Amino acid sequence: MDKKTTPTAHPIPQRAGAARTALLPPASGMVGKKQISPMSRIHNISGTAALLAALALTITSTTPAQEVYNGLAAVVNGNPVTQSEVRELVRAQEFLLRRKYPAGGDSYDKEVAKLRDSALDDLIDRELILSDFQSKGLAMKDQHVNITLDQEILERTKGDRGEFLKQLAEAGISLKKYKKILRDRLIVSAMRANETRDVAPPTPAERDAFFKKNSDLFREKSFVKLSTITIAKRMQDPSITEASQRKLIEEIRRRILKGANFASEAKTYSQDSTSEQGGDRGWIDADKSPLNGTVTNAAFALKSGQVSGIIEDRNAFYLLKADQVNKGKLKPRAEIEDELNQRVIQMKRREANDAWMEKLRSDSRIKRY
Repeated sequence: MDKKTTPTAHPIPQRAGAARTALLPPASGMVGKKQISPMSRIHNISGTAALLAALALTITSTTPAQEVYNGLAAVVNGNPVTQSEVRELVRAQEFLLRRKYPAGGDSYDKEVAKLRDSALDDLIDRELILSDFQSKGLAMKDQHVNITLDQEILERTKGDRGEFLKQLAEAGISLKKYKKILRDRLIVSAMRANETRDVAPPTPAERDAFFKKNSDLFREKSFVKLSTITIAKRMQDPSITEASQRKLIEEIRRRILKGANFASEAKTYSQDSTSEQGGDRGWIDADKSPLNGTVTNAAFALKSGQVSGIIEDRNAFYLLKADQVNKGKLKPRAEIEDELNQRVIQMKRREANDAWMEKLRSDSRIKRY
């Protein structure tokens, strides 16, 4: 969606002021009335190992000249977000999705599209924050980037700079580019922390409201008596496709919602070891569930007697019925006050961040392609 007047020229613009090296404007170190201390915010930045693992999956034969014409994904205040940046950001996750859906299919395509949309949103937010940083006349001193780089070399290769540079080269990334990544991450981390650190302490009313809305976070163990119907996505018969299996479980769910017996449908159609028992899995412990996390989380979100929507993982589609839910007892309020207070603070910081980002978006020129 366009906001204000948006550029339409396709030559990729360069970020203004990218080479500035002063830490902050004249000695005050202030943004408005708030001081930024970038090095105190480094704990929010992911480690080198994860970053290099993702970068290792981005090695291609793309040359710098080719990358200029790889296509724009968005332009934010005149600064480009390229299609290659989106691909690089999600390449590691797409690799995992290919393992999850080795045969591809509609589910794979939908998840990839969702992943790329989310990645583009994140990259646009990054550009908004970097633009805000520059508009305030701020910059990051090289010494902060170098200290962070030295810490990562120590963690990654026990201080062996040569080995670290070798790993960067194997990942297809120069030291200059890696330091720019670190610089941008330091800036984004510092700016986010600066905008969200001064939230007001939770009031008793705010704590009470959060506790009432999220009481399940403060319970002892919960159990659910669960029944399931499992429909495999792929069968040995090549005429049975993932799409036809999805259609089958959709029809089963429609019949159940109209009054068909869940156990009878499970005995007839379910393709797991509980089908002969009408899908009855007995009591499931939230902390020791034999089911995967996706199915377990969905099960404990149900109310007694409720039938779930269609749930899926890489292998199958599922329908769940919570025959009975026994929620654990609420922990005494005195035992959870510290945790409750921290959760409310986290919520208020997320709200402050969301409000800040919304203001940046409304004040910016954003063009998505």
